Amino acid sequence: MEISTEIKKDLDWLIDWFERNGNIVRFQSLTPLPRKQFLYICDRLSKFCFYIKNDYPEYHERLFSLKNRLSLESGLVNVSVFGRISEILLFFDMLTKNNLNSKWLYVHKSFYGKVKEKFIHGFYESAVFDATNLLMQRLKDIHKSIDDNYEDIDGANLVGRLFSKDSPKILFCDITTKSGNDIQKGYVNLFHGWVAAIRNKIAHPNDNNADEIISFQELTLISMLMTALDNRISPSLLPEEIGNDVFQE
Repeated sequence: MEISTEIKKDLDWLIDWFERNGNIVRFQSLTPLPRKQFLYICDRLSKFCFYIKNDYPEYHERLFSLKNRLSLESGLVNVSVFGRISEILLFFDMLTKNNLNSKWLYVHKSFYGKVKEKFIHGFYESAVFDATNLLMQRLKDIHKSIDDNYEDIDGANLVGRLFSKDSPKILFCDITTKSGNDIQKGYVNLFHGWVAAIRNKIAHPNDNNADEIISFQELTLISMLMTALDNRISPSLLPEEIGNDVFQE
């Protein structure tokens, strides 16, 4: 289940409130719920209901109905409704956590450190920026290990040097065959596209205007390029590349 940072904050807040008050409600059957607090809880629940309306219409209807019955006419907490709402919120918490973990299976493991931490805290462009720097540094290290006339270059110049048409320094497959040559060209185009479309765009990351979905798509593209380097046939992996531990933050 995909969930925005804002909605996740609402869900986390609601779960925290229900958990903190759970023991009080369970052991004190006549628990008062001030009108002002009841309205505030209803507002937070309404926002969450709106979010799940299309994907989970049954839960939307159930939660929308329950929220209005959380407080009895006497101003006391409806214990039964309190428990049922808690169960629904915990169900969605489980869905979001499973999604959060599962989608990172599509991301290169070298990004499981600061890159992932920044992303899940809403710093989307900063996460992509860090991932880009890790990939660029990896290309620099490969370049340094194989080029006797090493120059400290990066960006389009480095990619052009490593993937020159006539004598590519990095090979992903046997380019003596037509299919292999086509695959090599495809990866080369992806590396050039990454530099032009992503690296140049986020030279100065702006998390305030970043889009979560687009940023994650960019992260998966960079991951694909990292995996291509993992599986290259030439040159051999550097000692520090084996296991990719050196690239983790």
